[in-house]
Amino acid sequence: MEVERDQHKPPLSLQNNKIPSSQNFPVVDLSNTNGELVARKVAKASEEWGIFQVVNHGIPTELIRRLHKVDTQFFELPESKKEAVAKPANSKEIQGYEMDDVQGLQREMLKLAFGDDSAGYLMKINYYRPCPEPDWVMGIKAHTDFNGLTLLIPNEIFGLQVFKEDRWLDVDYIYPAVIIIIGDQIMKMSNGRYNNVLHRALMDKKKTRMSSVVHIKPPYDMVVSHFPNSPAAIILPSSSL
Repeated sequence: MEVERDQHKPPLSLQNNKIPSSQNFPVVDLSNTNGELVARKVAKASEEWGIFQVVNHGIPTELIRRLHKVDTQFFELPESKKEAVAKPANSKEIQGYEMDDVQGLQREMLKLAFGDDSAGYLMKINYYRPCPEPDWVMGIKAHTDFNGLTLLIPNEIFGLQVFKEDRWLDVDYIYPAVIIIIGDQIMKMSNGRYNNVLHRALMDKKKTRMSSVVHIKPPYDMVVSHFPNSPAAIILPSSSL
């Protein structure tokens, strides 16, 4: 893999200027039987960071390893075989399985979250092959997630960064935790109380990075607005929403 450099742009980071890790990155432990305490930790993490990782979530580690193994096997297939199952260009057909069947998600929980049980999903796999010059190539550029909530399970080669206090921070990932990212829709519904965190993904020089992702979003015909009388609300200009 050869990297074309843009001489008008500096490298993304300098090897002798390591970006600091986020030592206080929030962790939510679902083995805690105090549901109120867990809820408070989730709320605090959503307010201060807009991202947190969940440990002791009940998903078997072996199942996660199998998921990443199958993902890898697919991406290592010849291009002809991958093209055979590719979605045709400009096709409006949706391919896949009902999320209830795949993950056993309960619609009652979605109704509590969005006031509607017809929330939409997007499942995808991010696959980053080794890059000889990762300082010049970005896996995914800086962005916030447009959806409501993102669930992300990476492999052991982690490269997620979040922007906080005017600098980029490496996320100290605890494998096999589930990363939860607050999206634009929840930020708007909370009237700015919960943070839609700016984040990006880096490449690795020697190893393949990969993550399985589920985006959860309100129904397309749902008008998203903030909850009335939201505590500690921040009134945002319309151009920000």
